[in-house]
Amino acid sequence: MKTYLAKDIVFFSKKLKKLGFLSGFSGNLSVKISSNSFMITPSGVDKGELNERDIIKIGLDGSLLNGRGKPSSEWKMHSFIYRNQPLAKAIIHTHPPFVSVLSCTKIKVIKPLMAEFLIMLKGLPKTPYFTPGSNEVDKSLKKHLNKSRTLILSNHGLVAYASNLKNAFALTEEAEHFARIYYFSTLIRQIDPIKKDKLSVLKKLAENFNF
Repeated sequence: MKTYLAKDIVFFSKKLKKLGFLSGFSGNLSVKISSNSFMITPSGVDKGELNERDIIKIGLDGSLLNGRGKPSSEWKMHSFIYRNQPLAKAIIHTHPPFVSVLSCTKIKVIKPLMAEFLIMLKGLPKTPYFTPGSNEVDKSLKKHLNKSRTLILSNHGLVAYASNLKNAFALTEEAEHFARIYYFSTLIRQIDPIKKDKLSVLKKLAENFNF
């Protein structure tokens, strides 16, 4: 097993835990290590207490290849993303407070209030609800996977994928930062989204940010 990748998973798990994005035993991180396998955090373990030996290697079909304990119960979501999005090499699923608030509202479209929203995230689509760990993930994510590298999971949280964990972590932070701004903007009830004629320029700038 590639130990340096296990170190990365432990490192970013602990950073996310300190930020309050992984309360209790929640959330999961993974890294793709071959065309048919990936490493993932275990089930029922506080991410702030992880060590490299806890990280589990499994096949895309969920078969245990290496490690102790059980893989995250949401391994099917990670597997689906790796199988359907070639750009995904690392995945972070978290429950950031403000993203989670948006996930529990009836808001369907997150309006672009800041330039960085489109440049960094390229949008923040909201997927239909699916039972965590179930096969429902296929229908829920399929239509949204190519729209952005960060997806709000309805009544659940956030999932971000990128070329490595460092970039997936950055996208997770950006999504929560924007969700916080969005939340307080809605409280003021004076939302002023970026005008449509300016969006095309921002989308071109976004092409330079390939995570």
